[in-house]
Amino acid sequence: MSPSPSSPGPVGSTLVSDEVVATMRALASGHLAHAAALGDDLAATDVLLADVVRADVAARMAQIGCAQLRDLDARVTVEAPDEPLLRWWVVAMLGERALLDADLGAVPLAVAALAEMPDEAFAATPVLYVRGRLRRIAAAVSIVAPSPATIAEHLELRDAAIADFLRCDFPAEAALTRGLSAALAAIATWDDVDEHLATVEDIRTNLGDQEGSIWVPLLDELAVLVAVTAGEVEVAAAAVEALEDHRGAHRVFGAFAAFGRAAVDVMASGASPASIDTLTGALDWLARTHPQLLAQTLPQAANLCADHGADAARRFGAAGLDWPAVSPAMAVRGRLLGIRLALLDGARPPLGPTIDLLDELAAFGVPRLAGATALRLAADHRRAGIGDGADELRTWALLRLPDRTRWTAAERGWDAAASSPGAPDDRRVAARPTDASTPRRRATDRVLVAVRVLAPTLEVDVDGRPVVLRDMAAKLLLVLVLSHPTPVHVERAVDVLWPELDVRTGRRRLNTVVYRLRQELGLDPAALRRSGAVLVLDPAVWEVDLHRWRAELDAGGDRADAALGSVRGNLCQAQFPYDETFVDERRAVSGIAERAIRSLAAERGERPIDGDRVLAVLGSEVVSP
Repeated sequence: MSPSPSSPGPVGSTLVSDEVVATMRALASGHLAHAAALGDDLAATDVLLADVVRADVAARMAQIGCAQLRDLDARVTVEAPDEPLLRWWVVAMLGERALLDADLGAVPLAVAALAEMPDEAFAATPVLYVRGRLRRIAAAVSIVAPSPATIAEHLELRDAAIADFLRCDFPAEAALTRGLSAALAAIATWDDVDEHLATVEDIRTNLGDQEGSIWVPLLDELAVLVAVTAGEVEVAAAAVEALEDHRGAHRVFGAFAAFGRAAVDVMASGASPASIDTLTGALDWLARTHPQLLAQTLPQAANLCADHGADAARRFGAAGLDWPAVSPAMAVRGRLLGIRLALLDGARPPLGPTIDLLDELAAFGVPRLAGATALRLAADHRRAGIGDGADELRTWALLRLPDRTRWTAAERGWDAAASSPGAPDDRRVAARPTDASTPRRRATDRVLVAVRVLAPTLEVDVDGRPVVLRDMAAKLLLVLVLSHPTPVHVERAVDVLWPELDVRTGRRRLNTVVYRLRQELGLDPAALRRSGAVLVLDPAVWEVDLHRWRAELDAGGDRADAALGSVRGNLCQAQFPYDETFVDERRAVSGIAERAIRSLAAERGERPIDGDRVLAVLGSEVVSP
């Protein structure tokens, strides 16, 4: 192997070579077949090194597990005692598989290996790559037990791992690190849940399939958890659908996809008996194949059922509380779940100890999680007829939650259930400076989104307040409003937004754009929903200038004259000038204007004063006499 020009630093390893760097680059890019072929080439000079590369490929494709990697670690220790980097590489694989299998017993090996590695910022690519992977594992583990100190440690390790990968020019590994961090932070702390979900969705979409790498479905699995946490039913359903495509890669993905599908059914149906049966079956599957995951999924199932007052919450919760808590924060969350179950049993737990537990949870550095839990408990109290307790818990929650513009769909639903019937919406309690985003509303609120397409660029107002959309979200909205009230098939939307993509990849990206569009406009999912294979706008929410313009032209007279004068553009031609999709629609708009101008001229005996300007703005090729 020819030596690399990069200095290996204190690690005098034969791994610092051009051949090994090329192999690691293939691994980091998700080109696993190419990495395997490069590993085979290495066998001529170093059998052990070739076996390590093959193991990395196999581990990423879930073809070997922790037991085989432990054996390889022992072999490397014996056969290559002077090659610490080789052993650290194997330990990084073992730590990653341990995270996938929730086998936290193997993770300390990765943390210990990280402590042994050199920490200089600039080192040889193999050193940076292995260290980045170990730092990513340590970052993931640090946030399992959230506290102000561990959250800060998580962010520091995450940023250090990303820096290592970017110094190697391995952007896919850096993206995976960001996605993993975003998902784990959302689940563990609830901070910026919607923003973290968007990050995971974006990264997952941009990565593609990576030739069967387990990292891609792992992000799908985490996206399911985050979407369920946020109460975003459609996003969770789309993530489950993507995860189901990979159930053959590893049995955990099939089992978890079943759990995710059942959780979506519970949320969408309000915990119907059929959805409870499905959830029970999914948990039984996990119990048979990956019982270690029950420590997380049973409490989540119990909380989902308790949100709807379903008796099954008691069964799931009792089983989940039998598992030992992995951190003090999780122990407090378990005791709060116990209070929810007691309320379902008809008990009236004293409010003081409940508030004390919420204060204790917030003290772990997760005030958003504590506030969301308090909202859930407030809804439970309201359901149980304990109005005073519901009001006090809701007040406690509102003081700790962010501004309502950043609430998740789940938090809005719990707040609606916790509020006393007919009571005014007390926003003074949680008064905070608002950001530039538009408040998200429940489906029952009156929201009017005014969309203007007879302008150079798409213009949108939400309750009279202008909102600037990103181009991709704006283009999707333009397609939807031009078709409205007719639904738009998802395949047509994909074809307009990404004509070069296959439908499967495009559907995933579309889910992200739909989610982002709702977020940017602050809308409830009911305002823009997916019904089967079509996207539908709620007619009570949307107002489009093009529809009103046509009606005014049909009315004739001064109303038609005023409508012509209001035209400033033709279906956002300055923003989307080269999209062939809108060519026919723009010609149709020009034709409508031309006919109106001729009609007014015949009626009055002269052309409208504004006629030529309107035709020029619309780009009409026909000059009316």
